[in-house]
Amino acid sequence: YCTFCGAMMGPDDMDCPECGMPSEGMECPDCKIINYRPFCRACGRPLSRAARKAVEKAKMDPKVREAARAMVRISELQAELDSAACKEECAENQEPTEGKLRLDELMSKVGFTTADMPSAKRRKMGRSREEVMAEYARAVEEANRIFEEMLPPAGMTPQEQRNYYTARKVAVMETIEESWYEVTVSVGM
Repeated sequence: YCTFCGAMMGPDDMDCPECGMPSEGMECPDCKIINYRPFCRACGRPLSRAARKAVEKAKMDPKVREAARAMVRISELQAELDSAACKEECAENQEPTEGKLRLDELMSKVGFTTADMPSAKRRKMGRSREEVMAEYARAVEEANRIFEEMLPPAGMTPQEQRNYYTARKVAVMETIEESWYEVTVSVGM
């Protein structure tokens, strides 16, 4: 059987009579890895014409756009959490600057001491970590619901199911890249 499309092949067939893919596999132009499936196992690139068509068809699925939006939202929330964690960690571990040390030295020479920072934390601007974590959890639930709704049609062979899922994965990633490109282009102009 052809590993790309699943069609029957004769023992002497070098290429699949159905899809034309070579029986010895195909090298991914990006990764240089030999693949025996329509999508590269390392980078996900569609290698066959049928795989490229499957990705284009998947891009037309409204669930793919919805999944891409959900993944972008999760990534934004993760960046917000990472940024908040970095700010807190940097503020706690911040060493006094040269200017601060010099000020302390000058103040001590005239008999003054700089006021200590109050032990209570300052009120943060924006949302709390708990609020962001709650929204993050909701976004993950939403993304999981969307992905569950993207199940392949009943009756597909395992190979068709694998291609269906891989095409949607590639389509989601390409949709995310396209949306970031549009944002970058519109901001840059």
